[in-house]
Amino acid sequence: DPGVDSRLLAHGAISRAAFAHDAAPIDGSGDAGAQVARTLENLASLARQALGLRPDTELHVERTNRLELLLCSDDGAWFLQTTGDDLVTAGTMWYLTVVNPALGRLQLAIFVEARSEQPFLYQMSSAGLLDKLPTPTLGARMRVLSQNVWNTMPHVGQEWAPDLRDARYSERMDLLAQQLARADADVVALQEVRFDPSLGPHIGPFQLDHLRARLAAHNDDFPYFVFQPAMAFVDRRVGYQGEEGVAILSRYPIVDVRYALLSRELGNPMDSHQRVCLAVRIDMPGLGIVDVLTAHLSLNPQSQNTSVAEVIAFANALDAMWPEPPVAQVFIGDLNAEPHSYAIRELNRGLEGPIPSPEGFRDIWLELHHEPRPRSTAADDIQHAFTFPSDDPKKRIDLATFRSRGDVLTPRSVEVIGQDPAPRGARQDAQQGMEHPRSPLWASDHRGLVAE
Repeated sequence: DPGVDSRLLAHGAISRAAFAHDAAPIDGSGDAGAQVARTLENLASLARQALGLRPDTELHVERTNRLELLLCSDDGAWFLQTTGDDLVTAGTMWYLTVVNPALGRLQLAIFVEARSEQPFLYQMSSAGLLDKLPTPTLGARMRVLSQNVWNTMPHVGQEWAPDLRDARYSERMDLLAQQLARADADVVALQEVRFDPSLGPHIGPFQLDHLRARLAAHNDDFPYFVFQPAMAFVDRRVGYQGEEGVAILSRYPIVDVRYALLSRELGNPMDSHQRVCLAVRIDMPGLGIVDVLTAHLSLNPQSQNTSVAEVIAFANALDAMWPEPPVAQVFIGDLNAEPHSYAIRELNRGLEGPIPSPEGFRDIWLELHHEPRPRSTAADDIQHAFTFPSDDPKKRIDLATFRSRGDVLTPRSVEVIGQDPAPRGARQDAQQGMEHPRSPLWASDHRGLVAE
């Protein structure tokens, strides 16, 4: 959109319309036919590599789009754009619509990092349009999970040499994947997901790859997924240093993807990170179309208030995008705000009056449990209600909320997971904090939340 400030351009997930924008069906005829054929085969090879398929696997490329990713600084945070001065190159994003006899028609977003020239799969969603929305079935289940993954901690520093850091990170991802697999969720929303080139080459930079591989080893398959970066990290001496954002994994077809960048207060140190709300539209068996949204909100209370209003407006816009709206919307994530805050009361405000407002999202925890007193020392609240920090829980800031048409969705259960660390031998010292080499091994600094 020429009217949008180029600093607001992000990449990774992209909507169905954007996949098709300026990307006409491939025509391999005419004088340029041979060159087109070579280009298509190169793109097919790129897609096979990103999908982990054999080189001889049949794969037809229907549509392509290409975006050069350039970075520009904005008050300490870095964003992707296409024009301007003092830019840093991150790489190239390929948006492909491909067809495979076994996999069907898929939309792929593939990031090719400039330095390594390796492809990384940021999105795999269904390209098949639904002709008719399914009718909800009584007794159908939807189980969702939210987890802040604590980026790629620990980071290399005085207490963490690169090899020790890589080993600890790998152990942490092993534990985190075990916890996620045991939760048996249909949809998993992740926050603080990173593409981090500082990880050793034997590990690789893409955190979502690490978790997906481990989940597959637990026979926990999520064939559809989206990673949406919110901001990039840049060292002016060496250039692009990776990015951070949110991700959603689904057992069932993701049929559309959207995102909205959220406002922040420039110059506020509590607001130095750009935030994003990612939304996917999922064809849930027995339920129909459900929108799942996730976000990792700012530490700044004022920006939390603004972001909640933007998320509600974004969800309302999603609701009106199709001729028939989704049967329900679920908003889950690390909201960095406690339930008594203005932001969360605004998120739930449809429940405060005698007639619920259509904008309100219901807190699933409060549908089934009481609200613990802030900083409660009750053992049950500490063990089963609070989500942060994992080693000394004091806050309930990881939330699962929903709104549905009629009683299509009714809360059955909600539980906190990841309450216990993995022992690390006799030398472990819980008083040192989760980042210390002698601390117990925690999957994340946040506990997870599972709702059904």
